[in-house]
Amino acid sequence: MTTRQPLSNKLAAICAIVLLAFSAFAMASCGPQEQTASQSSATSSSSASASSSPAVKKIDVPDVTSLTLKDAKEIIAKTGFKTGNVTEKASDDLDEGTIVSQDPAANTKAEAGSKINLVVSTGVEKASVPNVVPYTIEDAKKAITDAGFKVGNIAKKSSENVIENRVISQDPEASTEAAKGTEIDLIVSSGKESPKKTRVPDVVSLSLDSAIETLEKAGLEAGTVTKKPSDSVAENIVTSQDPAASKEVPQGSKVSLVVSSGKPAQTTAEVPNLHGLDQASAEAALKNVGLGFDGTSAYSDDYPKGTVIDQSIPAGTEVARGTVVVASVSAGPEPATTAEVPDLTGLSWADAQSVLEAVGFKAAFTGDRNGYVTQQDAKAGSELRLGARVTVTLKKEEQKVAVPDLVGMSPTAAYDLCDQLGLEFKISKGGEHGEIVSQSPKAGKEVKEGSTVTVKVDDSEFR
Repeated sequence: MTTRQPLSNKLAAICAIVLLAFSAFAMASCGPQEQTASQSSATSSSSASASSSPAVKKIDVPDVTSLTLKDAKEIIAKTGFKTGNVTEKASDDLDEGTIVSQDPAANTKAEAGSKINLVVSTGVEKASVPNVVPYTIEDAKKAITDAGFKVGNIAKKSSENVIENRVISQDPEASTEAAKGTEIDLIVSSGKESPKKTRVPDVVSLSLDSAIETLEKAGLEAGTVTKKPSDSVAENIVTSQDPAASKEVPQGSKVSLVVSSGKPAQTTAEVPNLHGLDQASAEAALKNVGLGFDGTSAYSDDYPKGTVIDQSIPAGTEVARGTVVVASVSAGPEPATTAEVPDLTGLSWADAQSVLEAVGFKAAFTGDRNGYVTQQDAKAGSELRLGARVTVTLKKEEQKVAVPDLVGMSPTAAYDLCDQLGLEFKISKGGEHGEIVSQSPKAGKEVKEGSTVTVKVDDSEFR
């Protein structure tokens, strides 16, 4: 509200203005001395007038707190004031850019046109989020509040790596900038998750592969597999398990298995009787009982060549498995040093040579190689050293052939027959076609090999 001033004050102010104007005019029209005097007079008059002027006008200071700086400046100007110093300050309550405080304060009085200083909010104060992983929950809460933040939601979660009651993760993450007072959510370890339980299946009497498959279907694993001989359980069959069937265990547990490796290996064996067996059979008989074979050779008149005459360890003896039994194998009768000379008379050279070599002699010949033995230098039936040479005399004798009956045959067939018998064939009359009507020599007559048989052919039908 504007205060009304007395009329006398107004008149005094008007008079002062008039005096000042007059003094200025006088100074302009007078010399320097007069001007100085006039100024002194005017100053005196002005001072007198000022001392008698009214008090400076004061008005209500407006409230601009919580307003934006722009709005605050507009209101300050409209109400007759000026905007003074503008400074910034963080505020938990006011948004960034709004007025936190003013000086002078609102609803006080101040001279019109004076300045109002303002403090503007920079928003909530920010700070770096502390790292509380993997603090205990108590230490994490303290670190959060000490940094000017609040503890938000706390959730529990199982963990294989983080022990119980320690922080697994946080939100916001460590080292990020956040407003003080921001809530920091935590996930805290509840320790390892308790595994689900399952009943151990009965895998005894199953094959190893089937047992492993059955365990896996139940959420378990095959642990240590131990091989153990068994007189009653076949090889590769489960004989026992640990834990036992029907026991409740955590899923993923291991079940140890004992598996049959078959009948226990024997440490000893009974030596079989090898007498009279051939070598291959003797070796097989020893191998079947886990024994080794070694053989030597010896002449024998009683055992055929290749059969066992004797053995180093008597049949029926118990010995360690792997023991080697030496068998004496017959090489047949001991060979003679002499042999009887065979009778070679009438044999061809090839046959005579074969007979002599079979007995153990060497063969040689004199005479016609294509002939037959007529004599030999070693008498038949005499004893002669093996390897000795026997020489035979060969002589080729004339061979006679009976002339075949060619009458009635075709010339071609007759020719083939004569050729087979070593005879020559000749047509004295007629052609190659027709039928033989006569021959010379006559059929049945013996002639020398190579003799010629002459025929006559009736080929009238082919003329």
